[in-house]
Amino acid sequence: MRHTGNGIGIPPTNKTLHTTGITVLRIAVGKFVAGWQNWDMLGLMQQIKDEPVGPTYIVAAKVGKEGGV
Repeated sequence: MRHTGNGIGIPPTNKTLHTTGITVLRIAVGKFVAGWQNWDMLGLMQQIKDEPVGPTYIVAAKVGKEGGV
């Protein structure tokens, strides 16, 4: 992936980034009903900043049935 946006609070660097992670989805009656993601955010931050950084946590919001966060 390429860091081209400000989505994590850091101005774009246009660097090519590499990461690992997993996404798990639960599907019931043909619809997505739940999902979980876990990926190496610390590794991404270290690649973007070119310096050691402490652990970073991004909280994923649960989207309700109304589509709100």
